[in-house]
Amino acid sequence: MVNPAMPDPAASETLTPPSSGRAPRLAPRRYALAQLAGWWLVALCNMVITWASLGITDGHVGERLLQHGYDVGHASVLGLLSALVVWGWRRWTPARTGHGYLALACFSATLSQLLLRDDLRGGAAMLGGGADAVLPEIAVALVFSLSVPISAWLGLRLRTGKKGVALLVVATLLALGHQWLWPSLYPGIHSYASWCATLLAAGPLSRGISYMTRATNNRRATTMTRAGLAVVTAMAVASVVLPVPPAVRSQMVQIPGSVIAQWSGLPRKLWRDITGANQLTQLRAVTPPSLHPSMPPTARAQLPWLPRAPIVLLLAIDAMRAD
Repeated sequence: MVNPAMPDPAASETLTPPSSGRAPRLAPRRYALAQLAGWWLVALCNMVITWASLGITDGHVGERLLQHGYDVGHASVLGLLSALVVWGWRRWTPARTGHGYLALACFSATLSQLLLRDDLRGGAAMLGGGADAVLPEIAVALVFSLSVPISAWLGLRLRTGKKGVALLVVATLLALGHQWLWPSLYPGIHSYASWCATLLAAGPLSRGISYMTRATNNRRATTMTRAGLAVVTAMAVASVVLPVPPAVRSQMVQIPGSVIAQWSGLPRKLWRDITGANQLTQLRAVTPPSLHPSMPPTARAQLPWLPRAPIVLLLAIDAMRAD
C-alpha cells in the first residue's frame, strides 16, 4: 500500500498545479540529462544492430570494442551538446516553450538541407520537375524535418504513466527498426530517425531520472551526477581527439550501427564548401578552361571520411578470350 502522507518521488518536478490542465513542467537539469540518456539509448541500439547484422571472429573482438567505444563517444558528444542547449533554454526562458519548438524546427529544417536532400531526391522527383528539380527536394526535406519538433512535443506530452512506457518502447523500436529495414542506405534518414528516437525517449527517461534523484539525498545525487558527467565528457573528447584506426573506421562506415560516424567529415566538408578550398577548385584554378568544362569531382571530394593517406588497391583482370 502507498502511504497517502508520503510525498511523490517525482513531485518536485511539477512546477504547475495538476488542475491547470497543462502537463507538469520538468526541471531544466533533469530534462537536460534525459537528452544525454536518450543518445546513450541510441548508442546501445547501435551496438545491437551491429552485432545482429554481422558475425564476428575472435581475431576482431578488439576492433569491434573500439568501434562501440567510438560510437558511444560520438553519441555522448551529441548528448552533451543537446543537454547544454536544453538546460540553458529551459533555465533562462522557462515560459517560452513554444519558442523552443520553433527554434528546434528552424534548426532541423536548416540541417535537413545538408543531410536529407540526397536521400529524398528520388521521392522528390516523383512530385514533378524530374531528377534535376531543386524545389521539390527542398520542400520534401523541410516536411521531413518537422518530425523532430513533433517528436520533442510527443516526448514531453506523453512522458507519464503507461503512455511514457509505451513511448519508450516506440523510441527503442525506432532506433532499431530504421537500421534493420535500410542497412547501409540513406544516412540522412538514419540520422533523423535516431534524433527522433532520442527526443521521444527523453520524456520518459526524465521521469526515471526524477525518481532516481529523489530516491537519494541531494548531495549524493549531485556528486554522482558530476562524476558521471566528467566521465562522459572525457569519453566524448577522446572520441573526437583520438584518430580512429583505419580498420575500425572502415567498419563504422560500412556496417550498420554507427549512424553518427557517417557524418564525421561533415564539418570539414562544410568548411570547404564555404571557403571553396577543395581539391577540385584548386585543380581548376591551375588548369586551362578548355580542359575542365566537364571535369568530374574527385573521390576525395565525394568521400570526405577517407583518411588522409588511404591505401589504394587496384585489381586488374585480364579477360582475353582464346577463341
